[in-house]
Amino acid sequence: MSALLTTIGLRAAPGQTAANHASGFLIANWVWAFCLMSNRGAKIRLGIDNNVCPREDLTTYGEAAVQARKISRDTLNKLKRREAAHANAQEGYPLFVAAILISLFAGVPNETINTIGVWYSISRVVYSILYANITTKPASFLRSVAWWSARPELRPRLAPTSASVVSTISPLRTFTTTCAEYPSAVNFTNIKFENIHGTSSGKCTPSVITCDGIDGDIGVECQSSLS
Repeated sequence: MSALLTTIGLRAAPGQTAANHASGFLIANWVWAFCLMSNRGAKIRLGIDNNVCPREDLTTYGEAAVQARKISRDTLNKLKRREAAHANAQEGYPLFVAAILISLFAGVPNETINTIGVWYSISRVVYSILYANITTKPASFLRSVAWWSARPELRPRLAPTSASVVSTISPLRTFTTTCAEYPSAVNFTNIKFENIHGTSSGKCTPSVITCDGIDGDIGVECQSSLS
């Protein structure tokens, strides 16, 4: 079991970093959503495929095939459910792509990205199978559970790795250090503040404005914090 988890990237081998399988999950889910879930092969076998107006295959030619007793009503209904599952898989794929790309950009650990990929892929397969085969309303709620499970944006919020935090802080440290080495010689004088508004906490009575290190008039009465 441990070897399997390591192979699919859910756990890193001792002293190593887990492999990132994001591209594999993107390709696999594209094949599932746009190829394997397609009804085209089934419609060709049943003789109701029309490449001129493929969106009317089930509503027009499918109904005609049922009336001619070439296929059963149950077969047509299953094709319609499978067509709906196919469309839903295509609609959900861009959200999965966005979730994976954002995770990669944010520096999310490979184990977490792989876990999301496995969870989404399994949920999608289960959802599609349930959608195509369930025919009763009570059982249809199982399909709804699988649909919610496959929502990539509902996965737990991921904390940034320590490496990403360091990469964010390091430029700030460099910037601060550089500024300290080259202090500015600019001196602002005769600054006047107008229409100052605000409220006091009441802890300091009377309220005063401090102006330490400021030379000249600032337009309001102020005093040094040391006085």
